[in-house]
Amino acid sequence: MNMYNKAFAAALSEARESAGVSIISLSKRTGISLRTLNRVLKGETDINVSHIYLIATELGLTPEDIADKADMYLTKAALDAIDEK
Repeated sequence: MNMYNKAFAAALSEARESAGVSIISLSKRTGISLRTLNRVLKGETDINVSHIYLIATELGLTPEDIADKADMYLTKAALDAIDEK
């Protein structure tokens, strides 16, 4: 799993949990298959822009909100890596 997929997965999962939406419900509401959505939320697959848009919109957010949160995760990971050296 690459760091970008992991960061977006964390941002999307956090947003989903904060909204109180189940994965099954989100799958139905976005039209993204449950298998694909699970893989996206675990960071196991590359996420495409349309999926980010569909998920964010369904959770009352913008794709920019998700990207900003993912960027925060990436920054934290980079800082943690520096601290480990």
